[in-house]
Amino acid sequence: MNPDAAKLSELRKHWPDIEVVSADGRFYLHLPSLKVATLSGAKVISALLRPWANGDGYPTRLFFSEKFTDYGNNWNIFSIAGRSWHACSWSGVSEDLPYLEIIASHLRPLQ
Repeated sequence: MNPDAAKLSELRKHWPDIEVVSADGRFYLHLPSLKVATLSGAKVISALLRPWANGDGYPTRLFFSEKFTDYGNNWNIFSIAGRSWHACSWSGVSEDLPYLEIIASHLRPLQ
């Protein structure tokens, strides 16, 4: 499975450094410098987008290089592509949306 070329091209307009990462035979989109507005202020971190459903009850997920301590949201740690990633319990973001909209939807509980 490969990323949708048109959706990926749109993301590259905002994050030219985005990388396609392979893990477990699937693709993820690595954003090494995602700016996130939080209660504590803006922060630049690394993020990993899974824009497809894998049967875990989450149609898509956005993983972060660190946990945002200002938010409860049931955080968990995942090992993907040899690295630890943090994700909060935030569901209902459809894989049919453009990748940019998926990211924006996953950032909403942090704002």
